[in-house]
Amino acid sequence: MPIPIEEPGIRDTKALTAGGLPVAPGAMFRINCTVAGNVVVTLESGVDETIAAVVGYLVLPYRVIAVKSSGTTATATYANLYV
Repeated sequence: MPIPIEEPGIRDTKALTAGGLPVAPGAMFRINCTVAGNVVVTLESGVDETIAAVVGYLVLPYRVIAVKSSGTTATATYANLYV
């Protein structure tokens, strides 16, 4: 029997590109990393955070508005996830 959850599922995604324009923050941030490295993001508060990304599919509870090109060394695709 499945475990019941109270959180709604993902209803939409918005791709982000390193160095791209800021977007509305999602409930979560997804990294699909093919070459490990750092990902520098700007959070909703305006604070920059460096994430050490490993190869794989990562979903983090970060409200990201932008991915910075400066300092980002990982090869990956990025998206905000909206509930």
